[in-house]
Amino acid sequence: PVFGAAWTQPTPEELKMTADPAAPDAPAVYLYRDERIDDKLHVERVYARIKILTAKGKEEFGDIELPYQAHGFGIRDIEARTIHADGTMIPFTGKPYEKELVKSGNTKIMAKVFSMPDVQVGGILEYQYELEYDDTYVEPPHWFIQQDVYVHKAHYHFVPMDMSGSR
Repeated sequence: PVFGAAWTQPTPEELKMTADPAAPDAPAVYLYRDERIDDKLHVERVYARIKILTAKGKEEFGDIELPYQAHGFGIRDIEARTIHADGTMIPFTGKPYEKELVKSGNTKIMAKVFSMPDVQVGGILEYQYELEYDDTYVEPPHWFIQQDVYVHKAHYHFVPMDMSGSR
């Protein structure tokens, strides 16, 4: 579910899509990307829908890697599913594993990694998760607006910490 709501139902046009005129020769495209940060609750929620257009897209997006800073951060509530071009939905039922990406001095970057189920060319990958962080971390959002592949629609939202001391 998208942040507690029902998953987004694919449109017939999304299911039939085999190429994208907005991104010719693209291996995949983001149909939608949503990132919401609530600094009052110390949580960032991310939701993504990716259309796989080629075998290269299947390779590039079949495994999902969610990086985070090891100290004071954690990823929780990962949900995912694959939607085949015929509308069949396959939920992710596995368990993500931890992977160390970088360790330098006191800094350690980890990732939660998982493979999307039964990825096929023409399918849609849909996943979401929450990145939680401790009360000592206060910083504006770091959003990567430009992605590796074309993004049809995106939404970014930030709820700042109430610096007056009340929550």
